[in-house]
Amino acid sequence: MNKQLLLPTIPEPEIKIKKIPRKGTVPGDLCEMLITGRWVTHPMLQKEDGSWRAAAAVYLLRSWGYPVQTQEIRHSNKVTSKNQVIAAYYFEHDFIQKYKRILQGDVSYGAKR
Repeated sequence: MNKQLLLPTIPEPEIKIKKIPRKGTVPGDLCEMLITGRWVTHPMLQKEDGSWRAAAAVYLLRSWGYPVQTQEIRHSNKVTSKNQVIAAYYFEHDFIQKYKRILQGDVSYGAKR
């Protein structure tokens, strides 16, 4: 007797995004950087985007439903030669895959542009 065990299908967790940030804005630029799988720090955003508002952009993305993750990392300040702890922001791999499907139009999660 060869019996197969059938497990119930667990639905994929829904992403509840309230808004897709516009390109050319700090939240939009940060989101584009994170969606590539990069970990982004304030100095990186400042260098690439000219913004001093990384934490504010993260706050907005989170308020719109984006699961921005934070990890504290050591950073060497070249000006003061001091080591300090700063935040690095990133998206989990699963979210990146789901979000890319939203942007391609494969899945609708009610997000507004």
